[in-house]
Amino acid sequence: MFWIDSPIDCGPISVEFFDDSHESIDTDLFAFETDFVVKETSDASKIGDYKIHYRISFLEYPGRYAESSEAFTISILANGVEPSQVDEDKPDPIVFDAPDWLIQL
Repeated sequence: MFWIDSPIDCGPISVEFFDDSHESIDTDLFAFETDFVVKETSDASKIGDYKIHYRISFLEYPGRYAESSEAFTISILANGVEPSQVDEDKPDPIVFDAPDWLIQL
């Protein structure tokens, strides 16, 4: 939940993240409480691009919300290489590439 310093108080805000199919995001990779977090993993099956949307609403007014019109992409890469270059017999630590605005949340 978030609070915004505003002359009009509509209460706490809910922020939800979901994938292109409006399904929940992979909780093995992503977490969100007050910050959006990309978790560390060594699972090579998690390598790839994740298109993520978000929805923001007031908890007291759930019918009033804003939803992202376009997804942002988080790419899970192995040591900075493209997923097609990963040798699954020798999995490397997984790193991620995300938009600067998301990293700064």
